[in-house]
Amino acid sequence: MAERLSIDKAKDLVENLGSAMCRDECKDCECLQGVLVQIEIVAGEDVSEITGPLKVSAEQMHSCLGCNPCPPAEIFGDISCNQWHDLRSKP
Repeated sequence: MAERLSIDKAKDLVENLGSAMCRDECKDCECLQGVLVQIEIVAGEDVSEITGPLKVSAEQMHSCLGCNPCPPAEIFGDISCNQWHDLRSKP
């Protein structure tokens, strides 16, 4: 099984997401919201208190704005690559 994110790592990732929001529309973007869900999925414990302040309802969410680079996408890539590497390195 892949290594789970620690509470501290989840906090760091969410802080990075928060500081990466350069436009008001960022908080409602499906990219950022998707990364918050990914963090919740791979965390070893309940991190909803960490991710909750940045989460919005599905009704408030909008499609990707096509930002280049997309900071949430880069963070998601880091999470996904680390999880894939952990899965591949386990016997």
